[in-house]
Amino acid sequence: MRIQGTHWDHWVEAPCEDISYDGIVRCIWCGQEFDYEDNGDWRCMEAMHHIADGSMNWDGEYIHSACDSFRHEATQEARRQRQFTRRQAARREQRRRQSRSLNSNTSSESNSRG
Repeated sequence: MRIQGTHWDHWVEAPCEDISYDGIVRCIWCGQEFDYEDNGDWRCMEAMHHIADGSMNWDGEYIHSACDSFRHEATQEARRQRQFTRRQAARREQRRRQSRSLNSNTSSESNSRG
């Protein structure tokens, strides 16, 4: 199931199936119910995410504290992948421009000789 990552412009795949809203509040990452007695890693917390201005936002979803660590790791990996993809696209564009420049230089040289 795709869920909001810990950063506003990244969505990540959670390991749980789509959560059915049957009146029970469940973790958006693992899909399990919350144990409201637990104050540790399995406590219920708001699934916050950073927005563009650097502040935090909450869309009304809940997550286990431990699961939020996994969501954050998935978000960081998605961010790294996006940066890698952007760098690849920039390199392709640079090579395309260089190729176009070389082709235009070659054709102008052959025109001046002709």
